[in-house]
Order: sequence, then C-alpha cells, then structure tokens
Amino acid sequence: MNHASLMIPIAVLSMLACAASTTASMPFVRVQGGQFVDDTGQPITLRGVNLGNWLLLETWMFGLDESQFPDQRSVLDLFEQRFGAEESERLLDLHRAGWMTQRDFDQIAALGFNSVRVPLWHGLFEADDNPFILREDAWEWTDRALEMAEQAGVYVLFDMHGAPGGQSLDQPSGDKSQNDLWNDPVAQERLAWLWQHFARRYKNSPAFMGYDLLNEPYGDFSTDHRQDLIDIMDRVIRVVREIDPDRPILIPGALEGVAFYGNPADRGWTGVGLTEHFYPGIFDGNEQSLGTHARFWAGEMAAKKSIAQTIEAPYVIGEFNPIWNGAGAPRMTGTYYDESAALGWGCFVWCYKLMSANGGVTSNNWPVITNADPWTLGDLNTVSKATIEARFAELATMSLAVDQPLADVLTGAALSSTLPGTVEYVGEPPSGAVPGWTTAAIGTDVDAGVGDVAGLSGVLHSPGRDIFNQRDEFGFVLQAVNGNFGASVTLTQFETFRRFPKVGLMARASLEPDAPHIFVHAFRDGSVMVAWRSTAGGSTNQTYVRTSGFPVGLALGRQNNSWIVRVTDADGQWQLVPVPGAPSLPSTLFVGLASNSGVYESLSPAAFETLQMLPAPIVPPPITIPSGSNLAANASFEVAGSGSSAADWTFLGQQVTRESGWTPVRSGTSLMAYRHWQVSGSGSSSAIQTVAGLTPGARHELSVYVNADSVPGNKANAERIEMRIETTGANPAVLETREWRVEDMETGSGWSRLVLPFHPTGSSVNVRILMYPEPDPSRRDGAVKFDDLEVQQID
Repeated sequence: MNHASLMIPIAVLSMLACAASTTASMPFVRVQGGQFVDDTGQPITLRGVNLGNWLLLETWMFGLDESQFPDQRSVLDLFEQRFGAEESERLLDLHRAGWMTQRDFDQIAALGFNSVRVPLWHGLFEADDNPFILREDAWEWTDRALEMAEQAGVYVLFDMHGAPGGQSLDQPSGDKSQNDLWNDPVAQERLAWLWQHFARRYKNSPAFMGYDLLNEPYGDFSTDHRQDLIDIMDRVIRVVREIDPDRPILIPGALEGVAFYGNPADRGWTGVGLTEHFYPGIFDGNEQSLGTHARFWAGEMAAKKSIAQTIEAPYVIGEFNPIWNGAGAPRMTGTYYDESAALGWGCFVWCYKLMSANGGVTSNNWPVITNADPWTLGDLNTVSKATIEARFAELATMSLAVDQPLADVLTGAALSSTLPGTVEYVGEPPSGAVPGWTTAAIGTDVDAGVGDVAGLSGVLHSPGRDIFNQRDEFGFVLQAVNGNFGASVTLTQFETFRRFPKVGLMARASLEPDAPHIFVHAFRDGSVMVAWRSTAGGSTNQTYVRTSGFPVGLALGRQNNSWIVRVTDADGQWQLVPVPGAPSLPSTLFVGLASNSGVYESLSPAAFETLQMLPAPIVPPPITIPSGSNLAANASFEVAGSGSSAADWTFLGQQVTRESGWTPVRSGTSLMAYRHWQVSGSGSSSAIQTVAGLTPGARHELSVYVNADSVPGNKANAERIEMRIETTGANPAVLETREWRVEDMETGSGWSRLVLPFHPTGSSVNVRILMYPEPDPSRRDGAVKFDDLEVQQID
C-alpha cells in the first residue's frame, strides 16, 4: 500500500525554498571538546542524509536484479564488454549528472537537512592499473557536489565507500569479490595518498565538513581487523593532518565496535570523531518493533555514549533507517534525529533517493525521494545504448515523489515517535558484588558487572558476542569448585537488544575463552538449551530442552563424574534433563552464572534470584510463576461467541476455533485451537483482542500456555507461533513481537509457557496471536492448543 506522497514536477521543484549561501556565510566546522563546532565555538548538530547510488552504484537502488548485478563492478564489466571502456565511463557520467542536481540539493535543504554524506568510489580519482596518478577528471564530481551543496547551504561529508583494494565482501564497497585492503600495503598507501589529495584540494572549502575515512570495514565479516584499522587510520590521519590541521576526521567502527581505538588524543590524533552504522530490526536479526528501537537506544547507544564521553570524541551515526511502518517509521526516523541531537551527535539517514520500476512512494521508507512515474533501465544485457542514455538523462528532469509523512517528520510538521520503556541498561558496568562470588569478563576487554544486588540476587550486566563455536565472550559470576557441586539459580528477566544472547549456569575448565565447559542456558524467548565444548578450542554441541518462559529455574551439578541438569517446567516444577555426550571436565572448575549481550562492547542485563552453590546436586524448591490481575477478557476461552468463536476475540484466517472438551485442557473446559493440518494455502491465521487498563511505561507481560499434537509420520518443521503487541488507534505500530517454533512446544499432557514482555505507550494495546503453517501441505499435522492467556502488569 502506498504512503501519502507529494508528486513534484521539475517546474515546481525549481521554485522550492533554497537556503542559498555564499562562501562567507557557511562557517567552517571543527572539533572542540568532543563536539562539532563552528568558527565561534558554537555547537553544530549534523542532521544529514546519504546520497547513495550517486558516485558509487548500489544496484538495488536502481531496481536491478542483484543476482545478475550484485555490485557496481558487475555493471561496469557488462558496459565495458558491450560498449568499450570509454563508453562505459561516459554512460556512468550520464547517470551521475542526472542522479543529483541542484534541485536535489535544494530539496534536501527544504527538508531540514543541513548536511549530506557522499559515498565515493576510489576509481573516480585513480585507476587500479595506474595507481598514485590522479585522473584528469578526478575532481569533477566532488567539485560539483561542493558547489551544489554550498548553493543550498548544506555541508558535505565525503565518505570512502569503495577503497583501493576493497575493504569488505559487500555491495557497498563496489566490488564484492575484493577484500585486499587489509593485506596490501600498496592499497593502504593509496588510501592515505588519496585522502591527502582531498585535504590539499578542499581544506579551505566552507561546505566541506570533513573526512569519513572508510565505510563499513567489515572484511569477510569474521576476521578481527581492529589492529589493522588502528594502523591504517593512523597512516591516513597523519598524512591528512600534514595538510589540513582542522577539518573533522571520522574513523569507523569495526565488527567489534569503536572502543578499541581508545582516546584519539593518546595516539596523537586531533579533531577525530567516531562513526558507526545501525539498522535495528533489519540486518541484525531483531524484530521490527518499537521495542527493538527502544532497546537499541537504551542498550547499545548507552554504551556508545559512555565511550564517546570518556574519550571526548564526537560521535556520528553515519547510516540508519527504521524503514518499516510497523516499527514506527517514518516517525521513528525523527526520533533518531532527536535522540542523536540530545547527545550532540551527528546523524545521517540512508537514503535520499531510490528508483523503482512502478514508481511512487511505497510502504517502506528507504528513500525520502523516488520516481513518481514507472521507470526502469530494462535488461542491461540487451537494452540499446540509446535507451540507457535516455533513461539516465531522464533522471535529471523526471517528476519526483516525496514521502510526505516522512517529510512532515523531517520538517517538524509531525511529531516523532515516543520510545516505549525498557529494562535499565548501563553504559559502564556497575560495581556491585554478589557475596561469596567473583565477577569476570571472559574473552573480551569490556568489563562485566553486577548491579541491584540484594543477597544472592541481582542483575548481571554482560558484554560479548557469543558463547558458542570455538571461542566465547561473556560475563561470569563465578566460584572455584573442586569435585562434586550443585549450583542453581532462578532467572527472572532477560530483555536483550539482540535475539540470541544467552544466560545460564556454566561449569568451565578455565577462564580462557576457548575452554571446555558445560552450559545450561536460556534465550530471551524462554527456550532452554544445554551446550558443551569437550576440548579446548573445539566445536560446541548443543541440545534443545524446552520452552518455559521467564521466570525459569536452572540447576547444574556434578555427582561422581556424572552431570545433573534440571530445568523448571511451565508450572515451576523441576524436571531432570538427560545430557548424552556431555564432556568430561577436570576436578577443579569455575562454576557460576554466565551471560552475553550479542555485541562486543555493549552490555545486556540479566536479572536473577537465589544464585546458590552447594556441595552436591539437590532438587531446589519449585519456583513461583507470577500471576496477577489479568487484564485480558475470556483468557481461557470459556465464554463462547457465535459459532465456534470466542467472546471478546476476533478470529482471522483459517481454522482458528474455540474448542470445548478437547484434551489436554489446562483449566476449565475450553481452549483455542489452530488446526493447521486443515489449512489451505500459506497465509497466517490469528486471534486478536484489544486489552485496556494498562499503565503507560510500566512493564507488562503477555503469556499463554501452548500444547501441540504429536502425530506419527511426517513432522512439520516450519510451523510457527507469533505473539504480537500492537498499539491502538490510527496508524498502529508493532510494540513487541516474538516467534516460536511449533515443534518446540510440549506435547502429551505437558504445556509450554510463552512470555512476551512489553512496555505500553498508551493505556490499551491489541494482543494478537498468529499461526503460520508449514509451507508444504503434505507435512502439516495435528493441532496447536492455547489456554490460560494472561496480560498483567509486572512493575
């Protein structure tokens, strides 16, 4: 469904208000006291937009088939094959001339932006087969960028998107097959040489804001390049500062964040800031929800704030975009600018313009501007050169469509989103201590800490990307034990930003990051696993236990070289868990509570109670499952509606019914059932209820008990359950959402308890349970049953 949009022909665009500027009217930007300031020392907040697909092609932004054209290199290769090298260059210049014109820069200023980030390809300035020699037309497009920006009164941040040799195996580098910057000293020298030439040419240009030295230096997305980055950045910064002592220089975060740089001043770097890119709910495995963005700002950005303040360096979000309406966009875009400005940070949305075959504004908010009418390049393998020329020429004159709701947010005509509350995150780890226990960080130089300590209860704040594979990063509250032992804990809350961090009890052979261990842990969705590594640096094995929901009790012990693992069920009763293949570990071990955040330098909070260590395994007392005043109506589906429906519930889709007399029924005589073996097609089915009487900002929980049929024969393996909390009113957004696999639900007489925490932004929400069938109809079997749903306030 299209957004409301504003179709603007060229004649109207040319009359847009333009913040026209003269050279003297744009103050120079520099760094002072950890901020960007002007000539008089007044802070400047960069409110910017990225000009993607202008000076470096990203084929998805052109509507090209990425399987055929995965990057700019593939387009250049085809053009050169079909038309020759000179014609290939000329065609790309036609594209560049049309993609960004003065009307675009004037529109950018009219939308309230004061800066643009311009992605560059090194091949514009020097050729790979002729290094260290500037092309005759090297400065054509960067000169033009600064001229148009100055006319519009906006600053330009030049960004090396595609570096000599290539810095990542990703489309934005321009060549997905190239990743040689890290091991090629010549490529590194070319990068430094090129930026030094930028300094010579532009250091006195008022519209030139600064140098973004290297875009997304992610390499092969697994290798640790932190020391490489320090060395390369040092090399570039020093040659730039030989020419330009003042303009801001931005150094990029690695896969491990930015803290590894330390204080730039300690390295002799002046006027240096930090920059990273964030797309919560898009590329990080998180859900598209308001809660995802709330946890992002409360969690990851708390860590960035602490780092930036500690080293007194300015910070820039070089790319971001909430994109989805369901996650609060476009209003959420304004929230990012507001939150960044409050911290004194710069912020640049991706992106200004994008082309689509159908034209017009669509339901995702990637571009601010797009083509109003249908437009396509056609099949580049066969389309004539004349057609390509004509299509590129049209870029400069075509009617454009503005995403009007997004424009209203950007210009202040509409309010930004209110982020829902979330658990308390911290930038620096707290300094509390659990009596008799020691806190440590394993595999990382970012500290862990314990806060809100009350006896043997508290909150463990942990860093670390993962506890898996051959090497671990996590926080650890531990004791050294010898021989038999029994440890137990109740986990009460684990609302992490990332989807797959873990928290649980671990017995570990050493504090080395690759040590053998056994680990019984929960994910944030309440599913429980047992994992183990049998040898130092070996692979990690794991086995699924059950889905219980928080609170969940975990117990881990050793008795005469046998491992004893227990986990509470949906009713808080302890159940013994067999662990075939568990490792043989030495007599002396480090045992305790372990968790990680899913991110190298950010912390996630895990709340726990009654952490205890005993000389031998025992069965702890049952834990209490909280049950308060239930705000949901007909929560056990006892009251019938019309036909097979339930009162106060709306059933949508296929085969969602209220059933009476089925077994098992957890309470009463009725439940809600989803007969997925009778579903035709592939669409979802759902049950929805509006729940009122909530306290805005307070922590609430949606919980429901689930049982799945166990049917012999084909077993469906892709059936899913989703629980979703939506805001009410016009333009509803997803407050929180989470999915579980049907195959992980208890069968027979057992029940799984699914729990979804949320912080409402108003006094009412829509509660929705969605069911997704196995795509292959021949593999669908049985039914899924729901009983005793509860919506309660926890805080």
